[in-house]
Amino acid sequence: MRRSAAHLLDAAHAQRTGHLERERAAREPDERRRVEAAEAARADRLDHLARNAEQTWDTVEDLIAQKSATAYDRACALLDDLRAAHVRTGDITAFEERARHLREAHGDKPALMSRFDEIGIPHPRERPAR
Repeated sequence: MRRSAAHLLDAAHAQRTGHLERERAAREPDERRRVEAAEAARADRLDHLARNAEQTWDTVEDLIAQKSATAYDRACALLDDLRAAHVRTGDITAFEERARHLREAHGDKPALMSRFDEIGIPHPRERPAR
């Protein structure tokens, strides 16, 4: 029996699709383990930050004092992690108050304030909902 070009193309597509699906299924457990390991590492990092919050706040201040874009980016990354650590411990209000004070103290640094806006650091005039 002769096969038409359409039949041959359909068969090739089905074979390619099956092959790709098998490859995806084979990678899935590795990807799941990688994601779980990354989540566990982040949880460990946040726990460490929670235990060493004062030191981390000091590091944020030191980075801000450098007045460079790279230091501001690092400070904001730490602030984002500090917020997550405070959320984990159930003490987000303490984070928001400290962050507001940072904003008040460094309001004359537009590049830093822009970064604070990007990561959602509250303005001094905004009070947390209770």
